[in-house]
Order: sequence, then C-alpha cells, then structure tokens
Amino acid sequence: MVRGIQNLEQAGHSSDGRFTAGLCIASWAILLVTAFVVYADAFRSLIQTWNRTGEYRHGFLVMPIALWLAFLSRGKLDGAVLKPSAWGILGLLLAVTVWALGRLWDLNIFMHAGVVSIIPFSVLALFGQDVSRRMIFPIGYMFLAVPVDGKWLVPFLQTITAQGAEAMLQLLNVPVFRDGTLLSLPVADFEVAEACSGYRFLIAMAVIMLAMAWVYYGTVTKRLLFVAVAMVMALVVNIVRVTGIMLLAQERGLASSAYADHVLYGWQLYVVIILLLAVAGAWWSDRGRFGADNASFRVGIGASRNEVLWALFTSLAVLVASRSVIEVFA
Repeated sequence: MVRGIQNLEQAGHSSDGRFTAGLCIASWAILLVTAFVVYADAFRSLIQTWNRTGEYRHGFLVMPIALWLAFLSRGKLDGAVLKPSAWGILGLLLAVTVWALGRLWDLNIFMHAGVVSIIPFSVLALFGQDVSRRMIFPIGYMFLAVPVDGKWLVPFLQTITAQGAEAMLQLLNVPVFRDGTLLSLPVADFEVAEACSGYRFLIAMAVIMLAMAWVYYGTVTKRLLFVAVAMVMALVVNIVRVTGIMLLAQERGLASSAYADHVLYGWQLYVVIILLLAVAGAWWSDRGRFGADNASFRVGIGASRNEVLWALFTSLAVLVASRSVIEVFA
C-alpha cells in the first residue's frame, strides 16, 4: 500500500507521502496491539464464547474473511485521501463506553460489541473517512463477530423442519402423524429438537454467503437474491437431512438411524452445500468485479505527520483512560 502513495499537499515529495502512510499503518498497528492488551479479558471472553457455543463458532471466520475482502477490494482505494478523523476517535469513545456498560452491568453482549467495535473505529480514526467509506463492507463485516443471541428463531425453524419432514414422508407414502414438532412413525416417535432446527448452519451459512455475495455481484439486488436463495437452501437441506434419518429408522431400524445421525448431522453435508453454492455463485457472478488493476493504486495524503501522531495518542488515551476509570469504579 505504501508504495502507491502520492502526497497531495506537497507535490513532488512522494517520499514524504510514503513516510506519512507508513506512519498511519504503524500507528494503527500500535493502536490495535494496545487494545488487545488493555482489553485482553474482554477479547478472551469473546473467543471463549465462540469456542464453547456452536452457533457462534462462525466468529473465528469473520476477521480472516474481513481481511480477505479488504485485500481483494484494495483497488477501491485508488484516489482515496488518507486523513485521520476525529469521528473515529469519537467512535472509539463510543466503543469503550459500550464495553464499560457491559462491564458494569455484567452483560457480555455489550462487552463483546464494544471491543469488536474498536477495530473498525480504529480504521476510521487513523485512515479517515474516505478510506473507510471505500472499505465500508469489509469494515462493517467485522461486526458479525459479535455473538448476538438469535434463539428466538429456533422455534420457528423447528416448526418449519417438522412440517417439511412430514410433507416429504407423506410424499414417499410413509405413515406419519405430526403433533407440533413431534413426528410419529410406525417404528418410533421423533422430535425435531433445538439441535435439529438447523439454526447453527443457517447462521454460519448467512455469514459466509454475505461475503460471497459481495465478492460475486456488484448490485444490492443480486446480492440479496443470492443470500435469500442460500437461506432457502439451508432450510431445505436441513429438512432433507431430518427426513433421511427418519427414513433410515423406518427402513433399517434405529441403529442405522443412530449412525446416520453422526454422518448426516455432521458438517460433511453442510460443506458440500456451501461448495455447491460457491461454484454456482461464481458461475453467474459479475465478471471483472476485481481485476488485475487492484494490485496497483495510489492514495493521497491529506494530513501531516503531526496530525497522524495526534490521532494516535488521542486514541490511545481514550482506550487506556477509559479502562482505568472503569477499574476504579467497577
């Protein structure tokens, strides 16, 4: 990135521009390292939440995908003006305020949202509004790392799955009686429990498909259509999976059903579906979305070195002082 810098304020002094750009990048790295150290307990809690709760494990993918999206779309920075923004510093203050409320009220959702928000707001603070605007999707994508409870969807998904499985069994002339999420077959009764709702796969699918849709298509309509098709596919696949397990139990006994439970309930089927959607999306994608010109771009410098250092030290003060104040009153 630094190689393509052009200083807009001092024409002909490209070395000054490269130095200032390098200073911005170094300052951003210092700011992130400081945030990870000062708020280490909150980041540790965030990672532990991803790890121990199945529906949040997509959190491990969000930051790497966001970085990949930013790298892929780096050509959008051509002509951007790099200038630290006071709005980013205010954003950092808002982020640590949300974290502080979570710490005081013992609400993980606030603490996690606060520390995740530090990362995108740090981009705005050090690189400015023009750069952030051009990278709005990769930056906004980071917020998907915040574990948000969507369990209110589970009862709906359980009902849809039970109704779909009932319809498929009837279509295959298998005797079935449904009472809510309980399906009675001659061989046994089956309940579409929370784990069978497909909620975890639906959430992971949404996170991955959002990134794919943005990469593949240049219009909002196409992106929304692709994500909608993927969500419908996720529901259908889950219905087929549940129906398949009950069919095996009906035809070959509960032992075969138990084996299928480990195979069909695993991520093997999900991975296949995601790959199929990825291939289909690529086939119908907008060609030339990201060309070879992405490798070369020029960024203008609209700030002095002192402005960059001011943004860095002010941002550091916000992060460190906010933590210190909460430690006193918590």
